[in-house]
Amino acid sequence: MFFTKCKTVLTLTLALAVSVFGGNLISHKVWTAPLEEAQAGTIEVKKSAKGVVQAASATGQRDLQADLRASQENLKKIGLAMHTYHDNFGHLPPAAIFDKDDKALLSWRVAILPFIDQDALFKEFKLEESWDSPHNQKLLPRMPAIYAPPGIKTAKPHTTFYRVFVGPGTVFDGKQGCRIPEITDGTANTLLVVEAGAAVPWTKPDELPYQKNKAIPELGGVFQGDFNVLTAEGSVFLGARNPNMRSMHLFIQRDDGNAFVPDNLRKE
Repeated sequence: MFFTKCKTVLTLTLALAVSVFGGNLISHKVWTAPLEEAQAGTIEVKKSAKGVVQAASATGQRDLQADLRASQENLKKIGLAMHTYHDNFGHLPPAAIFDKDDKALLSWRVAILPFIDQDALFKEFKLEESWDSPHNQKLLPRMPAIYAPPGIKTAKPHTTFYRVFVGPGTVFDGKQGCRIPEITDGTANTLLVVEAGAAVPWTKPDELPYQKNKAIPELGGVFQGDFNVLTAEGSVFLGARNPNMRSMHLFIQRDDGNAFVPDNLRKE
């Protein structure tokens, strides 16, 4: 009987040891999980403006579908604000607020503040000063939630991935703001705002440079390469990472006259 009791105690002790050791292995696996597992939802991830992927917590899991929907809602509200701006001024907002010498001072994200229920904040900006002037810089921490990327923290605070393309042939190729009739390829076939690959201070007029014969800047900093886009019509869809570059060029250009269907870029 004595030996039987000893055998039982020893068995329980070994089982406990295996359980503890195994738990440590599982915990270690969570912290050292590869990117593929992180993308599959094994761990929560956050991606810096430079694309560094880090574990956000040992137990947290990112709800990618919820974050995708939240980001798409942000973009829809941005699109509505831009169209309301157009209704009030006869054109979409330009890429930046410029001074009399055509120097870019503040981003379009500041310009549309009155149309996202942030009129009071808009009135606090000194529109004749740069985004990083002593006065305007104090307003940087008051970034509206609509500009924040859902589900992640940016490497630097008060930064956003929602940016526009600027350059010849884009919707934002001038300092006066584009009129809807000037989007001759069709508003449903033309890109307005995109989730860029790198985040910038939300008040800074720092957008994505575009030229027809050059590479398109990196996109998809929020969802590991996939990227949400807002069309000039106001619709939103998720584009796949590594998109067809010819299709992207056609999508960005507003008046090139080439037939284009955004479905070519949608993620399956």
